[in-house]
Amino acid sequence: MAKLIVLDEGEFVKNFRSGMTKLEKVYKCGDKRFRIRYEMSNGSPLGFNYKKCLSQYNGEEWKNLDDMRSVRHLVPTVCNNYYSETAVQECIEFFAAMEKRILKIYA
Repeated sequence: MAKLIVLDEGEFVKNFRSGMTKLEKVYKCGDKRFRIRYEMSNGSPLGFNYKKCLSQYNGEEWKNLDDMRSVRHLVPTVCNNYYSETAVQECIEFFAAMEKRILKIYA
């Protein structure tokens, strides 16, 4: 069975004064590299949510695979206000759901 190995992890930013919750991790699964990015901040992307997404490195650049919409049913905490403390919980649940998605679909 494939296994996820964390190669790089950014600083977990949870600043309720500025209204930002942010975390980014890079994983290795077999010979593939994936990045999960979560950013709850001011402004919402239209269409694909590049602030809350899963990407795969193709040797030259990161290609977006999925965003929050593909795991929304697995993330029970819904945070609509970027000053909310529930953004931290949503971030944790989002990472868990995307890690499972990597192993189930992309590994």
